[in-house]
Amino acid sequence: MRDAILYIGRFNFPDGSAAAQRVKSNAELFKRIGYETKFVSTWQDNNSYNEDNGLNINIIPEHQQIYKIDFIEKYILKLSNRYCFKFIVLYNYPSLASWRLVKLARKYNIKIIGDVTEWFGLNSGHNRIYQIYKNIDTEIRMKILLEKFDGLFVISKFLEEKYKEKTKTLHLPNLLNSHDNKWSLLKSTKNLSNDVIHFTYAGNPGKLFEKEDIAKIVSVFSELKSTKKILNIVGIDELEFRSRYKKIYGTIPKINNCIFYGKLTHNETLKLIYNSHFFIYIRPDTLANKAGFPTKFLESIVLKTPVLTNDIGDIKLYIDNKINGMIINSEKSTLKKQITEIEINDYLKYRFENKFTVDEFYKRTKKFLENVGDR
Repeated sequence: MRDAILYIGRFNFPDGSAAAQRVKSNAELFKRIGYETKFVSTWQDNNSYNEDNGLNINIIPEHQQIYKIDFIEKYILKLSNRYCFKFIVLYNYPSLASWRLVKLARKYNIKIIGDVTEWFGLNSGHNRIYQIYKNIDTEIRMKILLEKFDGLFVISKFLEEKYKEKTKTLHLPNLLNSHDNKWSLLKSTKNLSNDVIHFTYAGNPGKLFEKEDIAKIVSVFSELKSTKKILNIVGIDELEFRSRYKKIYGTIPKINNCIFYGKLTHNETLKLIYNSHFFIYIRPDTLANKAGFPTKFLESIVLKTPVLTNDIGDIKLYIDNKINGMIINSEKSTLKKQITEIEINDYLKYRFENKFTVDEFYKRTKKFLENVGDR
């Protein structure tokens, strides 16, 4: 009988979200420690479901079942002749379902660990009823339920400080999944322009740009006198950008030196970042951004593309100024000056060290699981 971890959450496998990237990497880490990982999650395309990237992990493509405790219990019992579940890991799981699963875990002497990667407050990008529901659920989960878990994986130092005195806590940022085929990009030569500096933004800025301030970045690039600096934009097309901009600011935006790609596949996005001189984004100073940590930062560093971003959350733990990226100012005039001063040869000065590896976090994660499980 094999020791196992049951990982539950909405991941949208295989590459549908940052959550999918995180938990696949965590599964590789758990495998190294000695646990097989079984997932109960969503799958974007059931026709493409298979064993994933050599990790020997199994995904249950049952969206409706994720929060049904009777299904979880039946699944545990079904596999009990082959697996000994030592831990259930809940990924940003709703409060009511979390409480029920805590009781289920106690019944079968399984330890509950929360994988906590976000803390959303009221969000102007959603309708009011959803905001109220989400906020109540989040407050109960973050301020009451998580403290009752046997342990927590937290994505940021902000969350570690919040919970370390209340339950066993491990700061576990997003890691590099070395088995993932997307990193085959690194075997190819970067295709960088010799006369035009390419900056790339990729992400979901939010309906009202409340998640990331893409409007400010576009405005800065549109006002540059030089045509030798181009901003590539992935995640939103130009028509949608103009519509949202007008709704927010009441004016039509001036757009120059920008190329909108709309939505691309994850691999297409990584390829564009890989062949850019710089990756750029700006995040507002919100609770959500302090508590979280962007997967895109990790991916850009692994792809050896310097990151330009503002000082929010854990960024200063990982950016060495002018070595693997640069802290930029979210104030427009200062940001414009910083972008103006960047020259094409500056890219050659940057050096990269990947700190987001399974090897880096193996010992501390093994010790953490031993402490939580009293192994």
